[in-house]
Amino acid sequence: MDFEKGALFDPGFMQHIQVFSQNVEYAYYTIERYKNFNQKKNCYKMFFPKINSLLNETIGFYLGCLLWAVYIKNKGSMPILNNYCYGGDYSHDVTMEEIHYIENYFERMKKDSKYYTGKEESVNPKLFEILELYKEFLAENEGFTKAQKTDDIKIPSNLKTPPSADLELILDKIEEVVKTGKFSEFLPLYDKVS
Repeated sequence: MDFEKGALFDPGFMQHIQVFSQNVEYAYYTIERYKNFNQKKNCYKMFFPKINSLLNETIGFYLGCLLWAVYIKNKGSMPILNNYCYGGDYSHDVTMEEIHYIENYFERMKKDSKYYTGKEESVNPKLFEILELYKEFLAENEGFTKAQKTDDIKIPSNLKTPPSADLELILDKIEEVVKTGKFSEFLPLYDKVS
């Protein structure tokens, strides 16, 4: 990555984003179209692994954003390039819409997995921790509407700055994920900053 003119707001993640809520709503719309419970159950069993995978990708994206912020904050004071949020109006409710949807999905998943499969599935607690950190990150930074320089970025207090070797490992993984779009590959790096 080139930091000569500053740090990119998005290192290349946006090209791979999928909206979790839209995909889940589509899955449930499909399930509900069936009248017969066994058909609904089979449809749920077909969709559940895909939704679970998308959940890991979405939370991985959130962690990737946190890792990128930790990395560029450590580079020292420089301009943030291409921040499409800068200068916009901050609305806490709008900014948190998708986060709240995912929080509600955690509860929905427990109930629906029990209803459709007979066993209650629960979310990995680390995914919930990352979601809470990302929520704090968005709120503290007011949706990045005021972030012009890396100095303006506020990192959640529960995150630590790792040693320089780990920061380089984080940058390597960011560059790799920008190419592959596999955000879930960030999840093992959570321990480096928590």
